[in-house]
Amino acid sequence: MKVIKLKDIAERFNVSVSTVSKAIAGYTDIKKETKKKILEYVKKVNFRPNSIASSLKTKKTKTIGIVIPNIQNFFFAKILDSIVNAGMSEGYRSVLMCSNESFEKEVECVDELINNNVEAVFIALSDRTTEYAHLQRVKDSAIILIQFDKISKMIQSSTVTTNNIESAYELTEMLIKSGKRKIAHLRGGYISQVSIDRFIGYQRALEKNEIEFDKNLVMISENGSFEEAVSNLQEIIDKGIDFDAVLAIDDKTAMGTIKCLLTNKIKIPEQVAVVGFSNAAYSKYLTPSLSSMDQSTDLFGTEIIRLFLEEKKMKKSSLDYDFSHVKIPTHFIKRESF
Repeated sequence: MKVIKLKDIAERFNVSVSTVSKAIAGYTDIKKETKKKILEYVKKVNFRPNSIASSLKTKKTKTIGIVIPNIQNFFFAKILDSIVNAGMSEGYRSVLMCSNESFEKEVECVDELINNNVEAVFIALSDRTTEYAHLQRVKDSAIILIQFDKISKMIQSSTVTTNNIESAYELTEMLIKSGKRKIAHLRGGYISQVSIDRFIGYQRALEKNEIEFDKNLVMISENGSFEEAVSNLQEIIDKGIDFDAVLAIDDKTAMGTIKCLLTNKIKIPEQVAVVGFSNAAYSKYLTPSLSSMDQSTDLFGTEIIRLFLEEKKMKKSSLDYDFSHVKIPTHFIKRESF
């Protein structure tokens, strides 16, 4: 069966190829009758335009690139799903890439997306990212850059994040109001803005409630792994450091915390309360089930695509665009661990 091309349709209706392209693309500067006949025929023969060839001419690929640091993390998997669905509803295809928390891999991912002429790059940075030349290359290539969740304030772009300072403050204050005074914090590394902001929220809540900050109650989880959380908590237990609650940077480290406490026959929440971040799918199935701060991952995609389309529209009109910084609301899910 012969493959129908734009040229064939143009010859059939005795018009130019550009007229056929305009009719299919919905342009209004061609005769209504001609446009109607072309669209009816296109539908009849089930014609599908070559999107790659079209993109080479229009410079618009209708493709967005997404880079996340960890595909196995439920939080990022849910955000990824949210972005892909929101993009599809606006006619955009997604190219998905994962840095596996490697700066070098992240650079490779970004450069590949640039070379593939995507219209936008949406990225959550790796925990190892301290240089941003690759992100500047995105901007220099006239590709829209939007950072989400794990961002850097060193590069100018719109961002979509959780209000990590406020959320960590809220969790810590809830623990304090329940009578907890020796709250340990299992934080991330010193590079991640998420880790920094949640630590700030934790400190501010202690200060407001006149609880002296104790550096011995702060544990660093560089890799954010289950095993590292178990090891960190076991260390302060072995040192005989007294604590009555743990604020974990995410649900995976909170799960490691629960494992360590149970191994040491410490009752949850009677002796030590545990709270996490992200409300991962498995959190409600743990024993005891994990209380966690839900980060409304379903809203990320809608906001990211909205910001992208706004910036694209402004650039098309050659208008100045002020970057937006959206804070996604959180809400606490109370379960057995607190």
